[in-house]
Amino acid sequence: MWDVVPPESDTLAPPPNPSRKVVLAVASNKGGVGKTFVATNLAVYLRALYEDLAVTLLGLDDQIGIDRLLAGGPPDPDAPNLKHAFAERNLDRALRMGEFGIHYVPSPPDVGALKTRARDARILRRMIEASQQPGLFILDCKSDLEALTRSAIVAADFVILPVADQASLDEASKIFEWLERDGGTPDRGRVLL
Repeated sequence: MWDVVPPESDTLAPPPNPSRKVVLAVASNKGGVGKTFVATNLAVYLRALYEDLAVTLLGLDDQIGIDRLLAGGPPDPDAPNLKHAFAERNLDRALRMGEFGIHYVPSPPDVGALKTRARDARILRRMIEASQQPGLFILDCKSDLEALTRSAIVAADFVILPVADQASLDEASKIFEWLERDGGTPDRGRVLL
């Protein structure tokens, strides 16, 4: 993604251009490999490292772990969430400022309904581009290769694939195959051991 410590120096690289939106997906079609752990810790780390960098975390999973961490309590059932954002094709009304200065969009109680809205794999990219929110978008994907995850991978400039064992490595290879078959470039993906 970005070189935090350039090889020829022990000083920090300048932060990424805050006016350009960068999208990073954390994906695996195997559960329990640490996708949410990686996504949330990366968001907190980059926000702490670059205080001027706007970081937005989207949980495309229905486990609401991100919501609990960033909201500092149970989610407000009446607040706009990702379901509303997809219905409106706009993230801005559902964006919330969370703990650690990280923005997020609350997850809906059931992401299954979003799969029909994400049939066009480019919809999430369009929503991010249309958003007034600048900076880095980190997408925490569900453990599948269905519509929402495919939309996140299409939206992403980079894809991190957490691997915990041989089975998750085998599943990561399916994402690389999908990236290549979809006309994308598999070099956008990186395995994280």
